[in-house]
Amino acid sequence: MGYMTEKRLATPAEQEYVFRCLFDLFRAVLNEAKCELDVNDIRQSAAGLGTRMFRQICTVEHLMKGSPIPYGDGTQGNWDFSSIDCVARSVIETYLIFHWIFIAPGSSEEKEFKYLAWIMGSLIDRKKNYSMDIYHGLAEIKEAKAELPDVPTILDNDKREIEKMKGMMKTNRFFIEEVPKMTDPDQRARYTKMPEKGWYPGGWKHLQESVPSLHRLKAHQVMSHAVHACFLHIRQLTHARDADSQQLLSGFGRSVLQIIMSRMCFEYIQVFPHAEKAFEKYPTETVIARTEYEAS
Repeated sequence: MGYMTEKRLATPAEQEYVFRCLFDLFRAVLNEAKCELDVNDIRQSAAGLGTRMFRQICTVEHLMKGSPIPYGDGTQGNWDFSSIDCVARSVIETYLIFHWIFIAPGSSEEKEFKYLAWIMGSLIDRKKNYSMDIYHGLAEIKEAKAELPDVPTILDNDKREIEKMKGMMKTNRFFIEEVPKMTDPDQRARYTKMPEKGWYPGGWKHLQESVPSLHRLKAHQVMSHAVHACFLHIRQLTHARDADSQQLLSGFGRSVLQIIMSRMCFEYIQVFPHAEKAFEKYPTETVIARTEYEAS
């Protein structure tokens, strides 16, 4: 993975250089996009997804440095590849949401439909998880009363918003005209249910299929082993005792982030055209990013 010549894989030093170039360009693209936003622009959410990805990639960079831990009379290196995989999976999911809502749609109506489904699904999840039982349980703790959110009001507002979005989704032209034409019955069924259930595109695996490089690597599935404490991942963790093994295992999550950064640099400008100015400021980094993007 990573930047390759026609004859050989990149060396670790070259891999590091490519990652740093992609990181710098991605940061510049995000910064250039800021001037396009206003308060009511739905692209605020696109910017939020981009910011989340960037901050999590910064976290991975910090973890990649390793951390010395006391061991016997001295210290021992520790490269937490398990946490790197956990954070990398979150970056994958954030990217897939960004791509599904803001890049994949073929029309403004489809984009609006997916955006509403995403919001509505989040409100439905909050309704399920932010139960009144928890609220009343906290209220019994005297010290917590002053800091409690007004849960009943929040849930009432959410209920009204959900009903409003249901109406907007059911009258959306993409839903009325395009969803019934979908040839895949499973996909058609998923989209048909969205005005009632909110965002449910068929799981992360389904979304990942739209990005060949991530699908080919089964990146999300591999990262899930770390998040869910899979036996094989735990065994791998216990066997990787030396620094070289830990650093090697850290590389997969980082290389996946390299794919995502290269894709985001070019997909982000589809949402924020002004951000293309970053390419003029970072010409070398742009050439490398394009090579990575076309390879993915």
